[in-house]
Amino acid sequence: MVCAPSLVDFALMAESLPSIAQAVQVAEVCRRALLALHRVPSQKLAGTDALGTPLTQQHRHAHYIPDCRGLDPLRMTHLVVYAPGGFSSSELQTLMSLSQLSRTAGPLAVVPQAVGRPDILASSSRLFGSYRRFASRTPFVLPRHRKRGDEPEDQLVRELRLRGLPIPGQIERTMGPLGLAESDTPPWSAFLRHRRYDELTTGYYGFRIEFAEAVSGPLLLGYGCHYGLGQFVPQTE
Repeated sequence: MVCAPSLVDFALMAESLPSIAQAVQVAEVCRRALLALHRVPSQKLAGTDALGTPLTQQHRHAHYIPDCRGLDPLRMTHLVVYAPGGFSSSELQTLMSLSQLSRTAGPLAVVPQAVGRPDILASSSRLFGSYRRFASRTPFVLPRHRKRGDEPEDQLVRELRLRGLPIPGQIERTMGPLGLAESDTPPWSAFLRHRRYDELTTGYYGFRIEFAEAVSGPLLLGYGCHYGLGQFVPQTE
């Protein structure tokens, strides 16, 4: 049985590439552009049904994932559109026709680089592949209000369970992305943490987590995980 492609990898090109702190903004612009190009409604691309209600099908619809693969670990170089449920022929055709995203800082060119399943990016993107240790690259925004018995760590574990993933043996909070000099590490408050028309009323955190066995990425959790938030990247040290 041939599986439908579930991923398109785009390279980004501009005079000044955006910071990963603006991941939500770039992801939303990409979603709107694809919906306009597709013309007819697409639940897979929109993430909503015909009435505009968000889908709850175990996150099988599109994730718009800004990625950093250059020398600057916080500068976007790629954008991955990934739907675990696979794309239809019309959705794939629309994805391949995307060439530019409009933004206030100037146009952002997008060039398709690869089409297929997640394993095609295992050697080129830190978001893909199998690892035991991960750390937040963008803030984990709580899906629900924090309360006793439902602390940030509890909500993180619940998000993992909903995706059929194991519970980490270790969970540690972080103040910003890891792997940078302290002077270069932005706090989570420096990141855009909500979608365009949403009002954020829950908290946001970062974590370092370690599993007993390797887990396959991409690891995308919490509110806004379809728009660049809640990204976890591997820690190899």
